[in-house]
Amino acid sequence: LRLGHDQLYTYYRDLAVLLSAGMTPKEIMLGFLAAATVLPIPFVNWSALSTPNSQTVVAILLLGSVSFLGQYCLTQAYRLERAGVVAMTRYIGVLFHLILGYIVWRELPSVAGLTGGLMILIASFRLSRLLQRKKSV
Repeated sequence: LRLGHDQLYTYYRDLAVLLSAGMTPKEIMLGFLAAATVLPIPFVNWSALSTPNSQTVVAILLLGSVSFLGQYCLTQAYRLERAGVVAMTRYIGVLFHLILGYIVWRELPSVAGLTGGLMILIASFRLSRLLQRKKSV
């Protein structure tokens, strides 16, 4: 995180404050997990809940584990690299979602989706080339 630049964005600023205060990425992740668990409670329709079967429990546990691992890796990335670089490369996920939407649901991406995906690929490629040039100088 670069002082005076990445702090313009609230998420990066808060993450920088937490990391500089000595919190570990694991503690930050657990805080995110606690907030994501507690904050939705007032909005739950308790009467509509039912006991999940074992297959659903396994799916929920797998989803939670993968999400936890993803948040850990993302927090480590923000700790090790400039926030602008990490944020830019996260946008590649949009392209993967377009592809996944086609594979899973046979949903054809719109022209805007394809254009956005192409712009993300070009910007990510240019960013990686720029960083390679800076490291070689």
